[in-house]
Amino acid sequence: MDGFQQPAPAWNRRLIWRCPRRWIYLGSIWVSVLVITLSSINPSGAVESHYAITGRAVFNQPEFYPIQQTLPPDRYRPVDPWMGKLILPTLQQQGKTDSVWMEVTHAPPNAKDLIGKQVRLEWSQNLAIRRDITVGTVDVKFDPLVKNCGGQRLICTPIA
Repeated sequence: MDGFQQPAPAWNRRLIWRCPRRWIYLGSIWVSVLVITLSSINPSGAVESHYAITGRAVFNQPEFYPIQQTLPPDRYRPVDPWMGKLILPTLQQQGKTDSVWMEVTHAPPNAKDLIGKQVRLEWSQNLAIRRDITVGTVDVKFDPLVKNCGGQRLICTPIA
């Protein structure tokens, strides 16, 4: 032989393509590409909450909804005399009181001057109203298994 190597016969080339090592090699390349692609989508690996994602939407911003609405009175009936947007106070605003703020969007005729303003809502001290609140309040209890799930995003059903 003069150092020149003959090409492998055709049956031998077909055998190479059927070799299991080839599939392992191609499979590892495919998995590597998949891992790189998925890690580039969210490199930190942290899952962003649905609340955070939808909170960025323009239509979920308070400024998106104008307070001055021109709704036709013949087609619109308010569900209650008082309606508005609930505004949770910061810790500094809340202090020691158990209250929230509400931006009034609809008010009875004798309080039309409050529309567009923020008012403070507090629990009533009237005993009859306090009793009604107590009757309508349901204590939600979770199974110990649910408490130990550690935020794994499981669907948890409370015990009645």
